[in-house]
Amino acid sequence: MRESLNPNGPPTHPRPAMTTPAHRQPQLDLIRLFATFAVVWLHVSANVVIYRPDAASSAWWTANVADALVRWCVPVFVMLSGALLLPGAGQMSATDFYRKRLPRLLWPLLGWTACYLALRAGTEPRFSWAQGWRDVVKGVPYYHLWYLYMTLGLYLAAPFIARVTAPAEMRLLMGLALAIAATESLIGSGQASVLTRFVPYVGYFVAGHYFALRPWRPAPSRAILLALACGALIALTTGLLLPTLGKRAWLLMYAYTNPLVIVMSLALWLALLQCRADGWACHPLVRALSRLSLGIYAIHPLWLLALGRNGLHGLSFNPAWAIALTSIAAFVLSALCAALLSRLPLLRRLVE
Repeated sequence: MRESLNPNGPPTHPRPAMTTPAHRQPQLDLIRLFATFAVVWLHVSANVVIYRPDAASSAWWTANVADALVRWCVPVFVMLSGALLLPGAGQMSATDFYRKRLPRLLWPLLGWTACYLALRAGTEPRFSWAQGWRDVVKGVPYYHLWYLYMTLGLYLAAPFIARVTAPAEMRLLMGLALAIAATESLIGSGQASVLTRFVPYVGYFVAGHYFALRPWRPAPSRAILLALACGALIALTTGLLLPTLGKRAWLLMYAYTNPLVIVMSLALWLALLQCRADGWACHPLVRALSRLSLGIYAIHPLWLLALGRNGLHGLSFNPAWAIALTSIAAFVLSALCAALLSRLPLLRRLVE
């Protein structure tokens, strides 16, 4: 979440009609900030969807729409990583890449895994350390930490994916990877482990790099309208399938590799890449929060738990307002905690 945009010099392979992503640093900071808040929003609204599955309830529909409209957040995070990591990964050996990049991911992965396993041991009556270890092997020691384990796989694969440099080859790899992932999400095949969790996201990883380099862009208004239309279809289809499929309805439609989520995410990525590189995109607060995005992501479930136990959650009152207020509160409190931890030398690696 916090990769540095420094590809260590110009590309060794010419890319006709392509531009370097180095000039897009302000936009990428802004994109990271939007995606971080969207993740918090998603988890608040998902709690309503999951724990009040009633298609006849206006509260459930409000949360369903709120959730569906931000399903792009994780794919955009993956595309952001691809845009930032792959240019540099293609210009150094795999050993050098791992030595430079892996410690920055492994410290927070191990630290937050230990933190949340300890939390589960203290709050879950049926928790056992054997179960905790099995969840680590699956890459899900806590519900949001799957992303760090998935990212570890992308980091390991990055030096090899980066060797694909021709635009036509990149398009083919991106298209095949996304098509395979979409097909598997529809048929629901298999269970991922810590070793394979990254595979469905390779297409997004390549897409972030590919589209960040291309000069062509659709009109932002059209791309955003397409993303909104996909979100509306996701919400509508989820509601229509709920009476028949139960929780499988949102497991199917909310999947980050669902075809509608793929289109929504690619459209929004292309729109967000066109944010202006001046004005408030360069504001010091945007840069500071973007730098703390890993910490905010890692910490926010703790605040959602604390806020929920004190009466603030997506169903505290009208979900249209409760989801927004809970999301803002959790985001702000997580950002403050991450900022505090970033000032402590021994803990800084966990949040930046």
